[in-house]
Amino acid sequence: MSNHQAADSTQPLPANLRWCGAAVLALALIVRVAFLIQLRGTILFDKQQGDAQLHYNMAREIAGGDWLGQRVFYLAPLYPYFVAAIFATAGTSVLAVALVQVALSTLEVWIIMTIGRKLFGPAVGTTAGCMAACYGPFVFYTGFLLKETLGLVLLDGFVLLAVWLVQRGRWWCSVFPGLLFGLASLVRPNLLPVAMVVALWLWFQSRGVSWARQASAILLFAAGVSIAVLPVAWRNYGVGKEWVLISAHGGHNFFIGNRPGATGLYDPLRSGGGQTPYDEEHDAREIAELATGKSLRASAVSAYWYARGWREVCKDPGNFVRVTLRKLALFWNDYEIPDFQDFYFLRRECPVLWLAPLTVGLAAPLAVWGIVVSRRRWRDCLLLYLLIVGVLVTVIPFFIFARYRLPVVPTVLLFAAVGVTSIGQQIMARDWLGLRPAIACVVAVAVVVNWPLYRPIDFLATSYFNIGGLYRDAGRTLEAESAWAEAVRLNADYRKPHRALGELYFESDRFGEAIDPLSRAAPITATRVPADADVCYMLGVSFLNAGDLESALRVLRGGHELWPNDDRFTKALARAVELSRGTTPQ
Repeated sequence: MSNHQAADSTQPLPANLRWCGAAVLALALIVRVAFLIQLRGTILFDKQQGDAQLHYNMAREIAGGDWLGQRVFYLAPLYPYFVAAIFATAGTSVLAVALVQVALSTLEVWIIMTIGRKLFGPAVGTTAGCMAACYGPFVFYTGFLLKETLGLVLLDGFVLLAVWLVQRGRWWCSVFPGLLFGLASLVRPNLLPVAMVVALWLWFQSRGVSWARQASAILLFAAGVSIAVLPVAWRNYGVGKEWVLISAHGGHNFFIGNRPGATGLYDPLRSGGGQTPYDEEHDAREIAELATGKSLRASAVSAYWYARGWREVCKDPGNFVRVTLRKLALFWNDYEIPDFQDFYFLRRECPVLWLAPLTVGLAAPLAVWGIVVSRRRWRDCLLLYLLIVGVLVTVIPFFIFARYRLPVVPTVLLFAAVGVTSIGQQIMARDWLGLRPAIACVVAVAVVVNWPLYRPIDFLATSYFNIGGLYRDAGRTLEAESAWAEAVRLNADYRKPHRALGELYFESDRFGEAIDPLSRAAPITATRVPADADVCYMLGVSFLNAGDLESALRVLRGGHELWPNDDRFTKALARAVELSRGTTPQ
């Protein structure tokens, strides 16, 4: 087994390896630009959703001159300011932001490659860079107004500077990795507690120097973090008169991840409630204020939900353990759990994503083997271990989206490159006996992380429903109809696309076609009518206009009994009764 001795970072790379590195960066850039070209031809590029839409709106306000804002930050603030800086330069152009993110993602590949070379040598570094160039989700997030690409560059820039600092013994420079770590925390606030672990790592790595230098290294690192974070805390106090370090949305996320019936995935606070950040903030505040009977500040709203979540944990610790284990499995599972943006849906729309086929399902098993073969160099790898554990500990208590695990992926790719290089060396040496443990380890871990907890098709129906809404809002009704029909085909029990299709047919006077989707669009009551007033009314009128008077009377009478104050049912029922009697309705 190779121990992969670290390369001497002071020595220049051989010419052939420099060319390999340039080829890797060229590959990364070509794949990302090709993806952006394909993505730009879809409605998803022009119509950003969820957090991306919020970032767009915030950036426009900031670029328009509202640099401070009016409220405590609800979401991490750095990315909207990053987008605003681009908007101020290039206008409100999503394309300009995407192009900058393509450049940053290519830079991320170089950073990973350089870390690998410094820690494990040129072969591992180049392999890690190639893996990063072909890691599908890295490419995927460059096209949306989401913070993932910026956060990765800042966090891994911190790792690169920290490795350089330790290898060169430049402890007085620790303010610079601290600054990058603080900026990364302004993109991913859950990273901020990990700063304490990094400080302990600095103390461990600097044991060979004087106590004064150890202390100064840690204090300078803390100063770097503070330079980034404290202005945001002061700003929050200035506009909201309350001390919030970065943002105030952790409480209800903690409750969602640990409440009764939690699955480890996101679920709105209110059943059937909206899922945009605007809806989340409104619902969290409204429920908390109704429960406490008073107006609450942002920090108090978050504290209410934290306290409520802890009560649920204490009430049923067994459920907490089960949900936590499930979230751990989801975190490492190959399936890319979507937020508003679905990796698998977009791979259908943008086939160039298949040129970046690497995902966690392949990288994680190789990484485990890489950790095994590099175990004797655990001191050099300690920061990587701590980052994996730190991100896990700060994500698992909440809920899981695939993008929440991205901060650990570069570390996974580095260890995966170690594993690949080790296996390659054994194959070249024809060490078939020594290869058996590697194969056993990789296969065993691959079975675990590729276990089908979810299938891509499970969320595709939701993606087609969402894109149908975008087409409808853009006035492209034929494409909306096609998208909703595909959602129904993928999941016949999914009510939302049935309702959307029914409403589309109803508004287009296609009453006969509206009957079937409207019949499936809502739960059915004991009186055999939909348990939704709007759906019930549209179904009754559709039956009426399609000439099925018996069904129309049944549905409209049932609706009138359930909603006696709804004038729509009174008028439609009167019309149906007159038609059934053979008279002309007035």
